[in-house]
Amino acid sequence: MKDRIIMDTFKDYVGIKLHFNDPKFNYTSRNQLNRYTVDTLKKRKDTQLFIKLAHKFELDPSGRIQFLISQFKNNKNAWVGDFFKESANSIHVNRMKIVKSFDYYLDTDIDKMINYYQGVKSLEEITKVNFDRPLIYKDLTLNDETYAMLDMIVNFEEQSVNPLWQENLLMYRKYKLYLPLAKYKDNVESKLKDGLIVASVNKAVDVENTLDHLFL
Repeated sequence: MKDRIIMDTFKDYVGIKLHFNDPKFNYTSRNQLNRYTVDTLKKRKDTQLFIKLAHKFELDPSGRIQFLISQFKNNKNAWVGDFFKESANSIHVNRMKIVKSFDYYLDTDIDKMINYYQGVKSLEEITKVNFDRPLIYKDLTLNDETYAMLDMIVNFEEQSVNPLWQENLLMYRKYKLYLPLAKYKDNVESKLKDGLIVASVNKAVDVENTLDHLFL
């Protein structure tokens, strides 16, 4: 196997791991990691594991990147030695199932949101953090891809005392870079706002009707 493929694997590993750990670093090119050399890799005790990982994806470099995204999205402190366990494969398969049918899973989650909050809450109300976590995060189980989309639309507030929400928010924001969100953003935003606003208006009319007897 060519050294270039092994080094590409190593750089992708380091780059994507840094991407999910460092709020200020976005991994978009191996050129960002030119300081990492063959000597850097050889000094590691797990060098053989990178060779093994490179061999696994030798003919599928884009698949390697997607696999690494799956692992570090799931656990930003993951180690290359864990990537040969069956659990790592399951993590990747489950994420790719959503990515490959992105519009279907996104539509399903949006419909779930509209149906749950129909006539009750606005988009602003269900996504406001309020120094804790959004209402929607408490009430519903949605895919991480959907939260990444919501953050693109509403830009979740960062002020929170909830460590789990803070950690997940960072993950959603780092994950956004690797998702085709821009393609769907306008349609999702329009569907959400129209659905929730219309529902709220309908509820207001119903409440007025139930108070008619007070004015007889």
